[in-house]
Amino acid sequence: MGKAGRDKMEREFDEEIIVQHYRAAIERALMPRLARLEGS
Repeated sequence: MGKAGRDKMEREFDEEIIVQHYRAAIERALMPRLARLEGS
């Protein structure tokens, strides 16, 4: 694989990690609110 292909793969991998962290942070922020709504 050429350098360009490897750079592209690494960038996509980094973006995937960022998306996972971002989604986890959103879920942590929303969970208490969702739990309260379900509990009421």
